This record gives sequence, C-alpha cells and structure tokens, in this order.
Amino acid sequence: MSRYGLGLYEEFLTMMQGKGEIEPDEDRLEDAVAFAGVAKFPARVKCALLGWSAFRDAVIRAQSANS
Repeated sequence: MSRYGLGLYEEFLTMMQGKGEIEPDEDRLEDAVAFAGVAKFPARVKCALLGWSAFRDAVIRAQSANS
C-alpha cells in the first residue's frame, strides 16, 4: 500500500507542476482530479500540496518504523 500511496503522491505532484497542461489519470487520482485547475495558479499549488505532503511524510515515517 505504501508504494501505491507514494505513487499517487508523485502523480498528484506531477499534475500540480504541469501548469494545467497535464491530463490527470482519473482512475488513479479519483476525486483529486478536481485540483487539476489549481495547477494553472502557481500561488495555489503549495496549498493544494499541503495535505498530500503530510500524507507522504506519514507514509515515510510508517515505513521507517516498520523497518
């Protein structure tokens, strides 16, 4: 699951860094595709990534605790 989760984070990050020019995979990102338009507004990208960054950090900490 953690690899899947980090993969989703990477896909979301790529979408956010694409400046609105990247077509998101709706099957993978599901409701997160609603943020695709945010990528056109650089000042809002950091806000959109905040929750995803917290998720990523939690997955990494859980992985290191299980190692």
